[in-house]
Amino acid sequence: MIGRLDLFCQEKNLSHGFASKAYGNFSLKNNGDNFRLLAKDLNLLNYPLIQAEQIHSDNIALIKNNDQPLKPKVDGLITKEFGLVLAIRTADCLPIIYYERKKKIIGAVHAGWRGLLKNLPGKMVQYIKQQGGQTDNIIVGIGPHVGSCCYQVGEELPKLFIKKQPNLKNFSLKQNNKHYLNLLTICQQQLEKEGIKKTNLARFPACTACQNQHWWSYRQEGKSCGSMLTVICQKDD
Repeated sequence: MIGRLDLFCQEKNLSHGFASKAYGNFSLKNNGDNFRLLAKDLNLLNYPLIQAEQIHSDNIALIKNNDQPLKPKVDGLITKEFGLVLAIRTADCLPIIYYERKKKIIGAVHAGWRGLLKNLPGKMVQYIKQQGGQTDNIIVGIGPHVGSCCYQVGEELPKLFIKKQPNLKNFSLKQNNKHYLNLLTICQQQLEKEGIKKTNLARFPACTACQNQHWWSYRQEGKSCGSMLTVICQKDD
């Protein structure tokens, strides 16, 4: 199964997808054969794959043709080039894809709570604008991730978000003396603060923990957990 978003499917020459467990584990050490299967289904076999190292940072790399296949010390990738597959690996964190319709800029971000604390989703919007993009032309898609239904955290984490981002609203829940964090709500508010319209924002409705039979979840599987792959590409044909 490949998860897709209607908002992105409407764009000509744009290919994207969220690869389910059916494609196997997309860890950095073990994703070549799995990517070939995914690329075949997405008609991307002839396009090079570019991945981020992913260190829970707010670093973003601008990718150009003939760039190295792994960008070190970044959690976000952005390019104006056609024919490059930008890829993000996740297993509960937010996989986020971006497309600037007029300037033809694509981006991909890996954001867990650390990335959200650093406003990585919002910083990608800022980066796209630095490359000539306009906020009104940017669409954003959020893939399968752990939902607030399953993401139990210590009480110190919601307090940390309040301290760092005091304007956040309704992003945590307390039930039976347990705290739950809503990564999606935090991300959406950060994007809206940067001017992203609600009509330009889409999400794939799946919790990786609740639907662990389809999606990798570190919360459910621990050290034996694999990674799903999120890809976006501007095709040049």
